[in-house]
Amino acid sequence: MPILGTWEIYQVYYCSRSSIAGSLVFSWGALGIAMFLHWLFGSIGVCLGYRRLLSHRSFKVPRWLEYAIAP
Repeated sequence: MPILGTWEIYQVYYCSRSSIAGSLVFSWGALGIAMFLHWLFGSIGVCLGYRRLLSHRSFKVPRWLEYAIAP
């Protein structure tokens, strides 16, 4: 059996504590909001803002909207 170092003990202790605490405050509404924000910033922000707007310049937007989409 391997001997655990300080970092491994820290990981096991705090990860187990945070997973227990997270299960106590879980809500479906918060999960839905998190999934929506992941879609919004991941899909819209990265794909639309950085790839299509900044890399390809495939469409034109006003300057203020360009700064809002891809700061």
